[in-house]
Amino acid sequence: RMNSEEDPGNSLATRVLGSRPGGNSSAAPSEGARQDEVEKAVSSTKTTPRRRYGAQTPVQESESATPSSSSSRPAFKLGSAGSLPRQVYSTQALASELRGLVRRLQRLDWIPALVFQMSRRGCDELVERVVDASSLPRWKSLVTAEEQERLGEAARLFAEVHPEVTLSPAAYTALLMGVASHHAGQLPAQRALTEVLFERGLLKLVFATETLAAGIHMPARCVVMRQTDKGDGPGKRRFFNGSEFLQMAGRAGRRGLDVRGHAVVGPAGLSTTAVDGWAADLLSSGPVPLRSWFSPSYEMLCSLLQGRSLNEVKVVVQQSFSAFLAELKDRSGVRGTSDRSDRGLRKLSDKAEEIISLRLWLDSAGISIQSIEDYVELCEIREKEKLVNGKDFQGILAGHSDDDFLDDLFGDGPSLDDPGKSGDIVQEISQAQEKLEQHALHRHPQRDDIVKRFNIRQRLYEFCRHIEDRNKGNGSDASTWPNFLRYVGVLQDNGFLQIDEDADRITVTKLGARSARITRGANAIWLGTMLLPEPLGHDVAGRFDLSPAELAALVAAMVSQGGRSESQDRVVDMSLPEVKLTAAVAWLSKERERLAESQWRHGVMEPIALSSEALALALSWASGGDWKDVSEEGNASGMADGDIFRCLMRTLEVLTGLEAVVDKSFVGSAWHTRLKSAIDAMDRSPLRDNMVIDEGTVELDLGL
Repeated sequence: RMNSEEDPGNSLATRVLGSRPGGNSSAAPSEGARQDEVEKAVSSTKTTPRRRYGAQTPVQESESATPSSSSSRPAFKLGSAGSLPRQVYSTQALASELRGLVRRLQRLDWIPALVFQMSRRGCDELVERVVDASSLPRWKSLVTAEEQERLGEAARLFAEVHPEVTLSPAAYTALLMGVASHHAGQLPAQRALTEVLFERGLLKLVFATETLAAGIHMPARCVVMRQTDKGDGPGKRRFFNGSEFLQMAGRAGRRGLDVRGHAVVGPAGLSTTAVDGWAADLLSSGPVPLRSWFSPSYEMLCSLLQGRSLNEVKVVVQQSFSAFLAELKDRSGVRGTSDRSDRGLRKLSDKAEEIISLRLWLDSAGISIQSIEDYVELCEIREKEKLVNGKDFQGILAGHSDDDFLDDLFGDGPSLDDPGKSGDIVQEISQAQEKLEQHALHRHPQRDDIVKRFNIRQRLYEFCRHIEDRNKGNGSDASTWPNFLRYVGVLQDNGFLQIDEDADRITVTKLGARSARITRGANAIWLGTMLLPEPLGHDVAGRFDLSPAELAALVAAMVSQGGRSESQDRVVDMSLPEVKLTAAVAWLSKERERLAESQWRHGVMEPIALSSEALALALSWASGGDWKDVSEEGNASGMADGDIFRCLMRTLEVLTGLEAVVDKSFVGSAWHTRLKSAIDAMDRSPLRDNMVIDEGTVELDLGL
């Protein structure tokens, strides 16, 4: 693997290639000559001024990238935000760099190679740039004519079996060149194609994200890391830690085929010394401290509490590794983020009590929350209407922009040359005034008090959302017993547990026992309470007389985190042609608020998903839509095919779980009939074909 015996004077197990422009274009040297070239690249590469491609002046090298002796190499703080200096590329410059990388790998006989890139889009772009590089002078083919023919035949057979996988022209051309990408944004069948062809030795260069380094058997002769950092949450980046670095580097070296593997670390434009300093600190940093991911969940507690007392469950929790780590932290006096999180949870609980109190008062007034919300919106329109008169109206139109309130209310901004449309706007505002005066709350004796308390409730609700977002990831020690008791409180409030404090016994109700078995990794209270049939749950599909396809769409919305641009805790306003489905979503939105209040009251922050993206995709698929159309719809909202597949598979998993947990007495009922039809609508090709590949129960057979 990463063998430091080749270089006794340097403890680094790195090889830096492509850090200088140009290079020897002679034929492949002997093993000894290759080794001399590697040693020369590692020990004596000189720094040239970095230049932004397309710019006229060089960019100043940062201090960390300037040449220095090994004794004075810069120290890099591992795990901190930021990265080593980067270079700004044009497509032509990137193609040229990749050509140089490929030529050096060929010259050193380090093919096949895996190139790690930390983004899906980056992997696909690099494949496209390799295609561009193949048209540049001095490009040498990666595959023989025979291998190219076999690749073409494999691609033809694959297209026949999996027409749902559409390769772009660049990806298809690259495949015939022996180059491909591999990441989670692809369908399982496409990833399997890459894995099979790479294992057969037909693919020579694969650009992959970090996920390939864990659990997939794709060893190579060489591993190239073009980056030294990775994303770490929205807007954050950090350096690789030692474990991540070694996991990726460990792919270098094929058992029984290679004497040694080579790990290449070479961000373009950096001196060898800069990379050496980073890698030396990394490899000498020692293992990353073990971290426990054991934390409470509703389904776990419902399972643990069946047949056990609360004290017996407490013993189980306190014997966990996570509880042991929390105890060590207490002994050392290091609390930090845990103390801050505890304070945040207490504040969250206090505000939740106020929200619940206000909601109960508003309910007692005899006006629904939704009706009050509609009235408040009409009041806001009335306030804006005061501006829309006479010359003031002309001023508003003149300054109208996309984010103007008129755009929010009436669509595209009117033109001063269209007085008819201006009159329409005035008419619509007048109609809003009429609706306001006819609203039931307008003449209510407590109108002003109701509106005031509603606005206070809304502000408190947003404040709790802010606390929740700020404390995610910080949590107090999740495995400590007090945190488990918070979850017990939420379960008790929602009818999942019955507690006999005198006898120290807890009984898991039928609703709790059934909900805990639906699926893992989702909010069991949210799914069980809303989806299970009466008298267990609310049976939202039966309540609104939804079709099987609409049921599948609701389930998708309730279990999916949506696309990367959409939060799992919020759903955008939807205007669906399906009136019943729209009403069901509105009802679920209010029920979600109630569950959020219950969770906040106890200091619990479990996600309560309701994703409009997932709802639309599942509705299209369950209604008999073609995969191509569903894929295009998802791609337009920012979801890759792999994300769409996982969203639909998750939906099918929950639907199947619902069928498995109910008693036989429900078989043949309207609830069961609707559920079975929804499962049948979801479980069809190519979803089924990709599922068996993803599970590993069926291997991709290309006749190779």
